[in-house]
Amino acid sequence: MTEFGSRGESEYAALIGDVVDSRKSPDRKGLQGSILAEINILNKTFKNKFLSPLALTAGDEVQVVLTEPERIVDIVVGLSDAVAPETLIFGLGYGALSTEVDANVARMDGPCLHRARAGLREAQTGGMWLAARGFGETEDRVISSLLNLIFAVRSRWTSKQRKYAQAARTKPQKDVAAEFGRVPATVSESLKAAFFSVVLEGEEEARRILRNFGSRAEYALDSVREAN
Repeated sequence: MTEFGSRGESEYAALIGDVVDSRKSPDRKGLQGSILAEINILNKTFKNKFLSPLALTAGDEVQVVLTEPERIVDIVVGLSDAVAPETLIFGLGYGALSTEVDANVARMDGPCLHRARAGLREAQTGGMWLAARGFGETEDRVISSLLNLIFAVRSRWTSKQRKYAQAARTKPQKDVAAEFGRVPATVSESLKAAFFSVVLEGEEEARRILRNFGSRAEYALDSVREAN
């Protein structure tokens, strides 16, 4: 039996996301544009952390394989913020690859991706933000529950609270207030009512848990970099 948070020698995290009812979106072209713009930002931010770049692979589906599972938190938050008020749901899988490492995620296959796909199906049928598979029975429940609790809070945000929260991730609240033409107290009260600080704490705890997992197969990541 492995300890909570133990990691394998050549195991990876795979994430598959899909927009709920994207075909019903009144502006599907704009929706895809928002997804692609955020994908570009995330790929630049975490260029050296992804085994394969984050990619739009089919319709409104996104995929990535990475060696540092903690980055999952930033990905699901970034993409979810980009498509709001539409909803992106995710399947997260942990395990090995059965194919060679490839810069194109669509050309890779293996247990980590199969588990991510199974997690996505679970999220689709269970009304979840994210379902994790492959980390361990207890770990899967903890990771899924924590992120879904965060989603439960986020889903109650008003449009204004969401905009304030997105801006407050990178700016002091006084600057957020100036950006939106509000007094700082108004923004502060809005973020307090949105439990924004609790959301940030939950995200950091999820990163801490996922940080204990990750591939030690750095040679694979290096081979992809050399090939490109």
